[in-house]
Amino acid sequence: MLCFCVVNKQGEERLDSFGSETAMTSPQIPQVDKTVAACLTASGRAAVATVGLAGTAIDCIAAQVLFARNGKPVVLLQEGELRTCFFRWKDQPPEQVVVARVAPHILHIHCHGGPAAVERIVRALREHGAQIVDWSTWLVHTCSTFWEAQCWDALARAPTLRVAKVLLEQVESGLPRELEAIANGLEAGDIDSSRARLQLLRERWQVGRHLLEPWFVLLAGPANAGKSSLFNALVGYQRVIVHDQPGTTRDVIKKTTAVDGWPVVLADSAGFHDAPALLDQVAMERARKALAEADLILWITDLTQPWLGPESLVTPALGGKFEEANRKILFVHNKADLVPICERGIRLRGRPPGLVTSATWGEGLEALLVTIARQLVPKPLPPNAAVPFRPEHKELLDKLDQLVRKGAFEQAIHAMRQFCAFAQNSPEGVMR
Repeated sequence: MLCFCVVNKQGEERLDSFGSETAMTSPQIPQVDKTVAACLTASGRAAVATVGLAGTAIDCIAAQVLFARNGKPVVLLQEGELRTCFFRWKDQPPEQVVVARVAPHILHIHCHGGPAAVERIVRALREHGAQIVDWSTWLVHTCSTFWEAQCWDALARAPTLRVAKVLLEQVESGLPRELEAIANGLEAGDIDSSRARLQLLRERWQVGRHLLEPWFVLLAGPANAGKSSLFNALVGYQRVIVHDQPGTTRDVIKKTTAVDGWPVVLADSAGFHDAPALLDQVAMERARKALAEADLILWITDLTQPWLGPESLVTPALGGKFEEANRKILFVHNKADLVPICERGIRLRGRPPGLVTSATWGEGLEALLVTIARQLVPKPLPPNAAVPFRPEHKELLDKLDQLVRKGAFEQAIHAMRQFCAFAQNSPEGVMR
């Protein structure tokens, strides 16, 4: 069963079912008939902030708070028109603002970006009848479709420009359009092509799920292999303490960064070694737990030391399934600056293929970052590719795959069309 969370007229969340084989009824977005206001810029101090006002009563409210230099109310703005005016409320000095009508029933009020100015304007709008809502609720009131609201909500939380570009493409070329094309293909009898397109969507979930939830990349390996130095070099500053004594790193230390534009949480873990001390044992147990959770493991070894394979260290953490873990391990042979170039070939004998790095010299770091990106995203996304990015999208795709595999094409087509109809549904009272 697939569920959508929508906000009802009273602002309460409810779950609507979708995708059941027995009963597939389209959820209805409740009517939105109130005038709302919201701060549309991030919290904090800035040069300019934007407060949105949407609803059928915006001109009535604007006439009470927005005035031209000659003292006349500002109420007859045309769509797309900008005007400098004064925001006034009783017993306080006026605030100079720029107001724009971006849609028939939507005004944007651009003011000074300080929190005090924004709060005064928001408070005045509330006093004149507007309901103050958060960003997500504002989208329900102002977006033309439910799918557009989902995309803009995700876009507002995009951690990198690359992620923002992918999410922006989803507004026009996302999942509803691709599912409609697949449904048309099934209706026309093009089963193989439709099945392949559906499978491609399911594969893209591995990227889509990480657009807002970063990949987890763990640096692990024997003690004193230079993991912390390499971690600091990758994040760009001294994040963790570096010392030549084994056991310096006791906990799993994380830092959110970007690799080739993709959001990644890099983590440095305690080194594995013979540790009679209880504190060291606890540190290695946490490192083993992180091994099981990581999307990619950078197994860091010291090129000056004999090869110590990860099998005996990784296997206990993963229930004896080292072969499965091996598929997500990237071997990194570190401390290359301590080995003459003429001896590196000898040192690498018997070791698995990997990258040679030096955290001290920066050698191999660029290649390491490129390889990490390729490991996380083996197939680059083509322009305007449909990418599922919410858990309910994956649930729907898995359900569709089951229906297609068992030949229930009519049910699959019905489910796709139902999703598309819901995604393109305009809420009653949307102000556009």
